[in-house]
Amino acid sequence: MGANCSSNAARDAYGSWLQEGCWVECTNGNFAENAQGYGRVQYILDDRVTFKWGLLGSYTYDEKDIRYYGIRKIIADKDGRKLKEEQLVETRDGAQGVVQQVSEWAVTFTFTGRDWTDRVRTYQQADIDNYGIRIMGLAGTLGSSVRDRKCTSGACI
Repeated sequence: MGANCSSNAARDAYGSWLQEGCWVECTNGNFAENAQGYGRVQYILDDRVTFKWGLLGSYTYDEKDIRYYGIRKIIADKDGRKLKEEQLVETRDGAQGVVQQVSEWAVTFTFTGRDWTDRVRTYQQADIDNYGIRIMGLAGTLGSSVRDRKCTSGACI
């Protein structure tokens, strides 16, 4: 009798554990700027990971491919855009906040207009999806980062 050993565990090119539903980016210089952009882990089976890449569809990678393409786990908003510190975000119910910290597994937000004791919240990817958290603007554009906001002549932009 033989044993059937299968695994549903895999790591990204940098050693972080991948889970179904997490977002990834391609960091290899030759491929990072192509149409793949960000992808989402669909499933993991027998140390092979199937990613859904936007318009390109689903592709399955083994550990060697993941290292070759420099696939790295990220935390993203509900639309799959990478969350970064100081970005302005909004929840499905209209609460606005700022990204304070991004770690391997979670993001800490500070929300405005909430009870003082409930302003700072830490969410994992599933929570971000459930609350419909989205970036209010693209990184590097006016209004997307706290650093980008400034007051001139009494009017804040």
